[in-house]
Amino acid sequence: MHDEENRDYLRRETVKVAGRVLEQVWSPRVFKQSLLVAIPGAVLALGICIGLEMSGLLDVAQPVQVSEGLVLGVTVGLSVAGSLTLFFLSYRKARRQGTEGYRRALAQASVQPMLALVEDDCTKLRMSSDVDALRAQSTAMSHAVFGNPEAARSALAAVDWTNRAPVVQAMGVSGRSLIALLCDHDAATALTLARRARSLAEMKGYMPGARAAAVGHATFVAVSEACADSLTLKGLRQLEQSANDQHQPLLQALSYYALAVQLARSGEADAALRAQAKLLELAPHAPGLKLWE
Repeated sequence: MHDEENRDYLRRETVKVAGRVLEQVWSPRVFKQSLLVAIPGAVLALGICIGLEMSGLLDVAQPVQVSEGLVLGVTVGLSVAGSLTLFFLSYRKARRQGTEGYRRALAQASVQPMLALVEDDCTKLRMSSDVDALRAQSTAMSHAVFGNPEAARSALAAVDWTNRAPVVQAMGVSGRSLIALLCDHDAATALTLARRARSLAEMKGYMPGARAAAVGHATFVAVSEACADSLTLKGLRQLEQSANDQHQPLLQALSYYALAVQLARSGEADAALRAQAKLLELAPHAPGLKLWE
Protein backbone atom coordinates (compact mmCIF):
# COMPACT_ATOMS: atom_id res chain seq x y z
CA MET A 1 0.00 0.00 0.00
CA HIS A 2 2.82 2.41 0.90
CA ASP A 3 5.41 0.95 -1.46
CA GLU A 4 5.64 3.74 -4.06
CA GLU A 5 5.52 6.56 -1.52
CA ASN A 6 8.30 4.96 0.50
CA ARG A 7 10.41 4.34 -2.60
CA ASP A 8 10.08 7.98 -3.69
CA TYR A 9 11.12 9.12 -0.24
CA LEU A 10 14.19 6.86 -0.16
CA ARG A 11 15.23 7.96 -3.64
CA ARG A 12 15.31 11.58 -2.48
CA GLU A 13 17.20 10.71 0.68
CA THR A 14 19.68 8.56 -1.25
CA VAL A 15 20.57 11.51 -3.47
CA LYS A 16 21.28 13.62 -0.39
CA VAL A 17 23.41 10.94 1.22
CA ALA A 18 25.27 10.31 -2.05
CA GLY A 19 26.14 14.00 -2.21
CA ARG A 20 27.48 13.85 1.30
CA VAL A 21 29.57 10.78 0.47
CA LEU A 22 31.09 12.51 -2.55
CA GLU A 23 31.99 15.49 -0.37
CA GLN A 24 33.84 13.17 1.99
CA VAL A 25 35.61 11.29 -0.83
CA TRP A 26 36.88 14.53 -2.35
CA SER A 27 37.60 16.29 0.94
CA PRO A 28 41.06 17.92 1.12
CA ARG A 29 42.06 15.68 4.04
CA VAL A 30 41.28 12.41 2.24
CA PHE A 31 42.79 13.63 -1.05
CA LYS A 32 45.97 14.75 0.74
CA GLN A 33 46.30 11.34 2.39
CA SER A 34 45.87 9.62 -0.97
CA LEU A 35 48.55 11.82 -2.54
CA LEU A 36 51.05 10.63 0.06
CA VAL A 37 50.51 7.13 -1.35
CA ALA A 38 50.00 8.09 -5.00
CA ILE A 39 53.15 10.16 -5.62
CA PRO A 40 55.64 7.51 -4.46
CA GLY A 41 53.53 4.89 -6.24
CA ALA A 42 53.61 6.84 -9.50
CA VAL A 43 57.38 7.32 -9.30
CA LEU A 44 57.90 3.64 -8.53
CA ALA A 45 55.64 2.50 -11.39
CA LEU A 46 57.36 4.75 -13.92
CA GLY A 47 60.78 3.67 -12.65
CA ILE A 48 59.90 0.02 -13.12
CA CYS A 49 58.62 0.62 -16.65
CA ILE A 50 61.76 2.55 -17.64
CA GLY A 51 64.02 -0.08 -16.06
CA LEU A 52 62.27 -2.89 -17.93
CA GLU A 53 62.46 -0.97 -21.20
CA MET A 54 66.18 -0.22 -20.80
CA SER A 55 66.97 -3.83 -19.94
CA GLY A 56 65.14 -5.09 -22.99
CA LEU A 57 62.61 -7.07 -20.98
CA LEU A 58 59.87 -4.67 -22.02
CA ASP A 59 59.68 -4.64 -25.82
CA VAL A 60 58.03 -1.42 -26.94
CA ALA A 61 58.07 0.30 -30.31
CA GLN A 62 58.74 3.69 -28.78
CA PRO A 63 60.91 4.36 -25.73
CA VAL A 64 59.05 5.43 -22.63
CA GLN A 65 58.83 9.22 -22.63
CA VAL A 66 58.55 10.67 -19.15
CA SER A 67 56.64 13.92 -19.39
CA GLU A 68 54.95 16.18 -16.86
CA GLY A 69 51.60 15.17 -18.31
CA LEU A 70 52.34 11.47 -17.88
CA VAL A 71 53.50 11.89 -14.29
CA LEU A 72 50.49 14.11 -13.50
CA GLY A 73 48.06 11.67 -15.09
CA VAL A 74 49.42 8.66 -13.23
CA THR A 75 49.51 10.60 -9.95
CA VAL A 76 45.95 11.89 -10.27
CA GLY A 77 44.69 8.44 -11.24
CA LEU A 78 46.31 6.85 -8.23
CA SER A 79 45.04 9.67 -6.04
CA VAL A 80 41.45 9.08 -7.12
CA ALA A 81 41.81 5.35 -6.49
CA GLY A 82 43.45 6.10 -3.17
CA SER A 83 40.66 8.46 -2.11
CA LEU A 84 37.99 5.87 -2.84
CA THR A 85 39.97 3.14 -1.09
CA LEU A 86 40.62 5.25 2.01
CA PHE A 87 36.95 6.25 2.21
CA PHE A 88 35.78 2.64 1.85
CA LEU A 89 38.20 1.45 4.53
CA SER A 90 37.19 4.26 6.88
CA TYR A 91 33.51 3.40 6.32
CA ARG A 92 34.08 -0.27 7.12
CA LYS A 93 36.09 0.66 10.21
CA ALA A 94 33.41 3.11 11.39
CA ARG A 95 30.67 0.51 10.91
CA ARG A 96 32.63 -2.10 12.86
CA GLN A 97 33.41 0.36 15.64
CA GLY A 98 29.75 1.41 15.74
CA THR A 99 28.59 -2.17 16.25
CA GLU A 100 31.18 -2.74 18.97
CA GLY A 101 30.21 0.55 20.60
CA TYR A 102 26.53 -0.39 20.80
CA ARG A 103 27.44 -3.81 22.13
CA ARG A 104 29.48 -2.23 24.94
CA ALA A 105 26.76 0.35 25.65
CA LEU A 106 24.09 -2.33 25.90
CA ALA A 107 26.13 -4.06 28.60
CA GLN A 108 26.34 -0.93 30.80
CA ALA A 109 24.24 -0.19 33.88
CA SER A 110 23.18 3.23 32.57
CA VAL A 111 21.43 4.31 29.38
CA GLN A 112 23.80 7.27 28.90
CA PRO A 113 26.46 5.46 26.79
CA MET A 114 23.70 4.28 24.45
CA LEU A 115 22.25 7.80 24.16
CA ALA A 116 25.71 9.20 23.39
CA LEU A 117 26.08 6.76 20.48
CA VAL A 118 22.62 7.66 19.19
CA GLU A 119 23.50 11.34 19.21
CA ASP A 120 26.81 10.69 17.47
CA ASP A 121 25.11 8.66 14.72
CA CYS A 122 22.43 11.32 14.22
CA THR A 123 25.07 14.01 13.94
CA LYS A 124 26.65 12.07 11.08
CA LEU A 125 23.24 11.80 9.40
CA ARG A 126 22.34 15.47 9.78
CA MET A 127 21.86 15.75 5.99
CA SER A 128 18.75 13.56 6.28
CA SER A 129 15.39 15.33 6.24
CA ASP A 130 14.08 13.16 9.07
CA VAL A 131 17.06 12.76 11.36
CA ASP A 132 14.84 14.03 14.20
CA ALA A 133 12.59 11.00 13.71
CA LEU A 134 15.54 8.61 13.77
CA ARG A 135 16.87 10.28 16.93
CA ALA A 136 13.45 10.04 18.59
CA GLN A 137 13.00 6.36 17.73
CA SER A 138 16.52 5.37 18.81
CA THR A 139 16.30 7.40 22.01
CA ALA A 140 12.88 5.95 22.87
CA MET A 141 14.05 2.39 22.27
CA SER A 142 17.16 2.94 24.37
CA HIS A 143 15.08 4.23 27.27
CA ALA A 144 12.61 1.36 26.89
CA VAL A 145 15.42 -1.20 27.11
CA PHE A 146 16.78 0.48 30.23
CA GLY A 147 13.37 0.74 31.88
CA ASN A 148 12.64 4.47 31.50
CA PRO A 149 9.10 4.58 30.02
CA GLU A 150 8.43 8.28 30.62
CA ALA A 151 11.67 9.35 28.96
CA ALA A 152 10.90 6.99 26.07
CA ARG A 153 7.43 8.47 25.55
CA SER A 154 8.80 12.00 25.85
CA ALA A 155 11.34 11.33 23.09
CA LEU A 156 8.61 10.21 20.68
CA ALA A 157 6.28 13.05 21.66
CA ALA A 158 8.94 15.62 20.69
CA VAL A 159 8.43 14.78 17.00
CA ASP A 160 5.49 15.73 14.80
CA TRP A 161 4.88 12.45 12.96
CA THR A 162 2.10 13.78 10.72
CA ASN A 163 2.82 14.43 7.04
CA ARG A 164 5.93 12.23 7.16
CA ALA A 165 6.62 9.43 4.72
CA PRO A 166 5.05 6.14 5.88
CA VAL A 167 8.50 4.57 6.39
CA VAL A 168 9.33 7.46 8.75
CA GLN A 169 6.01 7.17 10.59
CA ALA A 170 6.91 3.51 11.10
CA MET A 171 9.83 4.61 13.30
CA GLY A 172 7.49 6.24 15.77
CA VAL A 173 5.04 3.32 15.75
CA SER A 174 7.81 0.77 16.33
CA GLY A 175 9.10 2.90 19.21
CA ARG A 176 5.64 2.83 20.80
CA SER A 177 5.53 -0.93 20.25
CA LEU A 178 8.74 -1.50 22.20
CA ILE A 179 7.55 0.74 25.03
CA ALA A 180 4.32 -1.25 25.25
CA LEU A 181 6.26 -4.51 25.32
CA LEU A 182 9.20 -3.79 27.62
CA CYS A 183 7.75 -1.12 29.89
CA ASP A 184 4.01 -1.87 30.03
CA HIS A 185 4.27 -5.64 29.46
CA ASP A 186 1.30 -5.28 27.11
CA ALA A 187 2.21 -7.83 24.45
CA ALA A 188 -1.11 -7.58 22.59
CA THR A 189 -0.75 -3.82 22.05
CA ALA A 190 2.93 -4.23 21.19
CA LEU A 191 2.08 -6.81 18.52
CA THR A 192 -0.62 -4.61 16.99
CA LEU A 193 1.77 -1.68 16.82
CA ALA A 194 4.66 -3.78 15.47
CA ARG A 195 2.49 -5.09 12.65
CA ARG A 196 1.29 -1.55 11.91
CA ALA A 197 4.90 -0.32 11.72
CA ARG A 198 5.83 -3.18 9.39
CA SER A 199 2.92 -2.30 7.11
CA LEU A 200 3.89 1.39 7.01
CA ALA A 201 7.48 0.53 6.08
CA GLU A 202 6.50 -1.92 3.34
CA MET A 203 8.56 -1.73 0.15
CA LYS A 204 9.04 -4.04 -2.82
CA GLY A 205 12.30 -4.59 -4.64
CA TYR A 206 15.68 -3.18 -3.71
CA MET A 207 16.14 0.22 -2.12
CA PRO A 208 19.07 1.38 0.06
CA GLY A 209 18.31 0.56 3.68
CA ALA A 210 15.08 -1.27 2.87
CA ARG A 211 16.37 -4.73 3.75
CA ALA A 212 17.75 -3.64 7.14
CA ALA A 213 14.45 -1.92 7.95
CA ALA A 214 12.49 -5.01 6.92
CA VAL A 215 14.63 -7.23 9.17
CA GLY A 216 14.14 -4.84 12.08
CA HIS A 217 10.35 -4.71 11.71
CA ALA A 218 10.11 -8.47 11.19
CA THR A 219 12.11 -9.00 14.38
CA PHE A 220 9.90 -6.59 16.39
CA VAL A 221 6.81 -8.48 15.18
CA ALA A 222 8.33 -11.85 16.07
CA VAL A 223 9.41 -10.66 19.53
CA SER A 224 5.89 -9.38 20.22
CA GLU A 225 4.37 -12.60 18.90
CA ALA A 226 6.50 -14.65 21.28
CA CYS A 227 5.49 -12.54 24.28
CA ALA A 228 1.83 -12.68 23.21
CA ASP A 229 2.03 -16.48 22.92
CA SER A 230 1.24 -16.39 19.21
CA LEU A 231 4.64 -17.06 17.66
CA THR A 232 4.47 -18.40 14.12
CA LEU A 233 7.03 -20.68 12.48
CA LYS A 234 8.13 -17.73 10.33
CA GLY A 235 8.50 -15.61 13.45
CA LEU A 236 10.56 -18.30 15.17
CA ARG A 237 12.94 -18.46 12.22
CA GLN A 238 13.27 -14.67 12.29
CA LEU A 239 14.15 -14.74 15.99
CA GLU A 240 16.78 -17.40 15.39
CA GLN A 241 18.32 -15.41 12.54
CA SER A 242 18.38 -12.14 14.48
CA ALA A 243 19.78 -13.87 17.55
CA ASN A 244 22.76 -14.95 15.46
CA ASP A 245 23.30 -11.56 13.82
CA GLN A 246 26.42 -10.10 15.45
CA HIS A 247 25.97 -6.78 13.61
CA GLN A 248 22.71 -5.81 15.36
CA PRO A 249 23.22 -6.03 19.16
CA LEU A 250 19.79 -4.66 20.09
CA LEU A 251 17.89 -6.99 17.76
CA GLN A 252 20.09 -9.82 19.01
CA ALA A 253 19.23 -9.07 22.65
CA LEU A 254 15.51 -8.72 21.91
CA SER A 255 15.54 -12.03 20.04
CA TYR A 256 17.17 -13.89 22.93
CA TYR A 257 14.65 -12.22 25.24
CA ALA A 258 11.74 -13.49 23.15
CA LEU A 259 13.27 -16.95 22.69
CA ALA A 260 13.75 -17.31 26.44
CA VAL A 261 10.09 -16.38 27.02
CA GLN A 262 8.81 -18.74 24.31
CA LEU A 263 11.02 -21.69 25.29
CA ALA A 264 10.14 -21.40 28.96
CA ARG A 265 6.46 -21.32 28.09
CA SER A 266 6.91 -24.40 25.90
CA GLY A 267 8.53 -26.33 28.75
CA GLU A 268 12.00 -26.38 27.18
CA ALA A 269 13.76 -25.32 30.37
CA ASP A 270 17.35 -26.04 29.31
CA ALA A 271 17.01 -24.18 26.00
CA ALA A 272 15.30 -21.29 27.79
CA LEU A 273 18.21 -21.04 30.23
CA ARG A 274 20.70 -20.98 27.38
CA ALA A 275 18.78 -18.15 25.70
CA GLN A 276 18.62 -16.30 29.02
CA ALA A 277 22.38 -16.71 29.48
CA LYS A 278 22.99 -15.20 26.04
CA LEU A 279 20.67 -12.33 26.91
CA LEU A 280 22.54 -11.66 30.14
CA GLU A 281 25.84 -11.59 28.24
CA LEU A 282 24.48 -8.87 25.98
CA ALA A 283 22.46 -6.82 28.46
CA PRO A 284 23.19 -7.84 32.05
CA HIS A 285 21.82 -4.64 33.64
CA ALA A 286 18.93 -3.55 31.38
CA PRO A 287 15.70 -3.53 33.45
CA GLY A 288 13.53 -3.51 30.33
CA LEU A 289 14.92 -6.88 29.29
CA LYS A 290 14.19 -8.60 32.58
CA LEU A 291 12.23 -11.73 31.74
CA TRP A 292 8.55 -11.78 32.54
CA GLU A 293 7.50 -13.65 35.63
